Amino acid sequence: WLYRPSRRADAALELLRRADAEVYASVTEAVRFMGPDDLLRVVPRILSDSDDEGVGFFMSSLKSDHRELRLASALALGKLGLRSAVVPLINALCEHQDPDWKIEAEILSRFGVAAIRTVEQFLRNPRGCEDRLVFLAAALASTRCNKQVKDLADERDPMVASLAKQAVTMKPRVKSEIEALLAGETDDPLLLFVRAMDTGISGG
Repeated sequence: WLYRPSRRADAALELLRRADAEVYASVTEAVRFMGPDDLLRVVPRILSDSDDEGVGFFMSSLKSDHRELRLASALALGKLGLRSAVVPLINALCEHQDPDWKIEAEILSRFGVAAIRTVEQFLRNPRGCEDRLVFLAAALASTRCNKQVKDLADERDPMVASLAKQAVTMKPRVKSEIEALLAGETDDPLLLFVRAMDTGISGG
């Protein structure tokens, strides 16, 4: 049933309910081919198990060509709040298209101070990702890390200081832009999916 699109989600949920380790890889492989509606059903169940295999699946899916799976995985990792997810999420932010990377920036902002040191290291060597890292730092500043981002603006490293100062200046605009992505009026199927997935994995 995992290989029949019309039954794939039901089969995956049943196998996940059984917690059969021998078929877990087959289930997660099937998830990679699911459409948005099926992902909304199955990803929260994978997340609820919160085991190493599930985390590994979400990490590897950040590199998927499947946009909805990629963003669902980013949301799941944000929910788990694992420090080990910060670097892969920043790498994803630097690689993905708009608006995906902005959504990933918002997810990273949920890590709060746990992400600051890693963000600082990326600011030291931005590798052509300056604008997106500034957006990320501004997103962090607009949540729980305003003081920490301001402190980075006083760093001796001129690159870190310059980018952090830009982030402080951009904070109001970035906050408004993120709020529009998460709650503004839209008929964009991708944004509607992200909002529904965020609600689903948050237990809403």
